[in-house]
Amino acid sequence: MAAKFKSQQRLMNEWVDGFASEHLPPYMAESVSQAAERVKLVATKKWLRMATDYDWGSTWSLVNKTIKISPLQLVRHLKELEYLAERLDKVETPIKRDTWEDSVQAWIALSELLPVLQVQRGQQVLESIFADEDVLKALAIGNKFLKSTGAVPQVVITTLKTQLVNHMQSNMYMYKQSIQHEQANICRVQDMQTRGVALIGTIFAAALVGVANFLSRLAYVHFYDDVF
Repeated sequence: MAAKFKSQQRLMNEWVDGFASEHLPPYMAESVSQAAERVKLVATKKWLRMATDYDWGSTWSLVNKTIKISPLQLVRHLKELEYLAERLDKVETPIKRDTWEDSVQAWIALSELLPVLQVQRGQQVLESIFADEDVLKALAIGNKFLKSTGAVPQVVITTLKTQLVNHMQSNMYMYKQSIQHEQANICRVQDMQTRGVALIGTIFAAALVGVANFLSRLAYVHFYDDVF
């Protein structure tokens, strides 16, 4: 059994070397290589704490962002973060022999967010995940066997479990905290914009009342002078 397991491991390594670049989509290979170079510079925790457009720091910074950032962008970025959190939940589920295909497809769907997700914190989370070489190797193997026929070796299922699920179990709390922190920052900017609109409305209404009072007083004086 030990010899058979080692033989399967050797074959698995050959598949990784020969098929990883072939079976990873071009956009993913390019995005991942760029992400890996950046993430190597800092630890994952520090990477996820790097400032984004929604880290305001000071009151003036918050006011500045409130004025400059479009409300539509805030809504879009909130939805992107919510969707990313849902996709992370799907890839954290245990991988079993009878469901491993669904798990690999969920991981591939997650990788497809790399070139399309716009919110910076979401990009940082994805880059942290796919900069992990073990994750990429396991994904390349899983993607290969999705296109094959016949029984899947147990070593493949074991690799998917140890590399993919373990990564998420080790980092999921950190990813979720990072996403929730960004969502809170975006909601803070939204709240400031709502208050700003209400304040502008109040000022505008007060100005209209003032102008109306001025005009009515002017008309009264004019009428009074004409009469007397």
